[in-house]
Amino acid sequence: SFMAGRLLSSFYCGALSDRIGRKAVIRIGLWSCLLFSIVFGFSPTFAIALSMRLCMGLFNGLTGVAKAAIPEIVPKGPEQQTAMGYVAGMWNAGMVVGPAAGGVLAERGGGLFRRYPYSPPNIFAAGLALLALCVIEAWLPGKSSYSKIGEDTAEEPAPPRRGACARVPRTSWLPIGVYCFLSTFSIFYEDCYPLWLLTPRREGGMGMAVDEIGAVLSATAVFTVAYQFLIFPFISERCPSHILFPTSAGLSAVLMPVAVLIARMKPGAATTWAALIAHNIVYRCAVSNAYTACFCTINNSCATDARGAVNGFAMSVASLFKAVGP
Repeated sequence: SFMAGRLLSSFYCGALSDRIGRKAVIRIGLWSCLLFSIVFGFSPTFAIALSMRLCMGLFNGLTGVAKAAIPEIVPKGPEQQTAMGYVAGMWNAGMVVGPAAGGVLAERGGGLFRRYPYSPPNIFAAGLALLALCVIEAWLPGKSSYSKIGEDTAEEPAPPRRGACARVPRTSWLPIGVYCFLSTFSIFYEDCYPLWLLTPRREGGMGMAVDEIGAVLSATAVFTVAYQFLIFPFISERCPSHILFPTSAGLSAVLMPVAVLIARMKPGAATTWAALIAHNIVYRCAVSNAYTACFCTINNSCATDARGAVNGFAMSVASLFKAVGP
């Protein structure tokens, strides 16, 4: 439902950011996260819960607009790829921290929380959105601070301002297509992974309890964030996007089926835990690298004044693929 909402609105959020500035659209997206997360956590029916996720997707152009803003506040080159890596790294960390926080906070407390057992993790998410709002108000530059049109303009002139497809130059179609397929397979795996950890061993899973799954995902998140800030900058300086993407995507593809072999190891053993966490860390770092290279290629394939629309269109199309993945 969230991806369906984002499919309908991401292009328009990106195009709007080209006109009124990235900060304004990011602000709208964060407020939508804050408000709709709280209502989602206290939803009395499935229909209301589904509609809240749809609304959150409709008003949420955060990811595409953030990726469009980075080349305008960070110099082109290794620094830009490193900064873009933070976006992919934080997304990966969020995909890990989210389920972990849900497992730890869900069904805790009494009173109102007993009636709505999944409200605590959503209140936690709303708190993160509020914190992010404070951060962007304090430090994200406004529209006047962005680099001027033409500094890093692609050779192809900006397309006329018509529909979504007309706004996207031909040079952007291939990296957007690659991004869509990467999104499909990565979200397919990431949605299956916690379920596989929960599945009994006699059925091919790890047979872990919810709190154990939360521990695995939390440990992975810590190492993933550390990698993104401490190790990835060195990789970014030495590996341009056209090398980083195939290497990282190939590694992540090899690691996907390897997870099944860990289920054959001794249950509860320290070596099993170490193998499980190490595998998940390497996989998520590889996927993060692949996303980073893909984002940089998309940004460098279009003119500055079309970057918001192109990233929004990429998010819209990728949302369709991400809805199919689960």
